[in-house]
Amino acid sequence: MTTSTEPSQRAAPISTKHLANRTWQVVTTYAEDTVIPRDVLLAETGATLSQFSRLKGYIRDHITLDEGMAFLTYQGGYVRTQDPAKICYSVTHQLQRITTELTRILSGAIEPLGENLTQYETLVMYQDEIQHMMRTAERADRARRAMPDPVRLHHPRRRAKRARSTPPASR
Repeated sequence: MTTSTEPSQRAAPISTKHLANRTWQVVTTYAEDTVIPRDVLLAETGATLSQFSRLKGYIRDHITLDEGMAFLTYQGGYVRTQDPAKICYSVTHQLQRITTELTRILSGAIEPLGENLTQYETLVMYQDEIQHMMRTAERADRARRAMPDPVRLHHPRRRAKRARSTPPASR
């Protein structure tokens, strides 16, 4: 077996903060509420999929707070917005995913112990807390469904003018 003495061709690492700021700059070149496909953001920033996963977290943890804008996964892409309807849609989707994962933790890891579960105080605590989180998510979902959909305050939806099927009668 031979070993290579040539230096690695790996690119120098780029900080998540730097890539997140670069991505936010790209996002702000688009109009607010514009859905930007992930591939476009990857191409314009040069981030890898792994880097993109990390930088999204940085954007959501830091940049959105400073900018007063949400950064959401929305309808197959990413959007910068203050629209409560889009934020509600995204939060609802995320809570559904979390609830699904919590259900799987219970059914796949904790509940298979059956009667033996009571021997493990920590697992009983996990079971109780996960069930509490699921009940809370269900109450939030029921409340959300009972409320009217959020509306944009500054940009009301314009109604399309209906085309008349017959010309107006002449006087």
